[in-house]
Amino acid sequence: MREKHYYHISTKGLEVDLFKDEEDFRQILFIIALTFGSDPQCEIVSYSIMNNHIHLVVYGVLEIIDRQLVSLKKRYSMWYAKKYGVNKVLWRVPYKIRQCEDHEDVKCCIGYDYYNPVKAGLTNNPFYYPWSSVSAHFREEHFIMTSRDIDMSPRAQRRYVHSHRSLPKGVRLLENGAPDPLSIIRPEHVKGLMKTAKSLNYFIFKGKEGPANVYDTVYLFNDMSARQKAKEIASRICGREANLENLSDELKMEVAKVLKYTYGTPLKVIARILGIK
Repeated sequence: MREKHYYHISTKGLEVDLFKDEEDFRQILFIIALTFGSDPQCEIVSYSIMNNHIHLVVYGVLEIIDRQLVSLKKRYSMWYAKKYGVNKVLWRVPYKIRQCEDHEDVKCCIGYDYYNPVKAGLTNNPFYYPWSSVSAHFREEHFIMTSRDIDMSPRAQRRYVHSHRSLPKGVRLLENGAPDPLSIIRPEHVKGLMKTAKSLNYFIFKGKEGPANVYDTVYLFNDMSARQKAKEIASRICGREANLENLSDELKMEVAKVLKYTYGTPLKVIARILGIK
């Protein structure tokens, strides 16, 4: 049996955008699910899709990973050519597949990829960037994002994802029509490597320049940002706009669980904003 390893994959950044709108971002995620998600020898650990390049961390067999990446580039190039009239746009882009040296290296690669949207000035909080898998780690499925099964016939599904193949079993859709990242990645990898959301936060900002309280600003460690996120989580669970002061004790505990295990928010902050003693 060929040995499996962790690999960091990155394509070269272009001067033009590979992904110009939400439809393009959705399509590349569908293609990732169709290629890597269809082969048990390739497991997606994390992904971060930028406007002009792609980052992936994959666990699997190198020869198969390389073959699936070539397929991914070909499929998206066909999509781009049909939509924009430019041939082989991603097909010509150089890429690197580097075997991670050890688990510490894997964690640094994941952190590096998730910091990319912040570095590019697209967001000040990686968890708010919609085209990475960062929000899928350390969460229970229904708390953060509302996803649904693909309620389509096989033919309609293939038309929807612009492919002659249906998506692998288990892929779910978000409200915006994109695949739920939790149904693309294998979350047990990051859970096993990082152990906690706070550790994931640490590796995202490890070695980055900034004020000492950068974690307080970005990762919901202060009351204002944590309260805003708590209200968003409660509203998703309730299906309507929620007022934190009027939540039941049971719902407060559900919101507290999300803040703690998904965002690494300190318990003292959670207690203050939710009024939990």
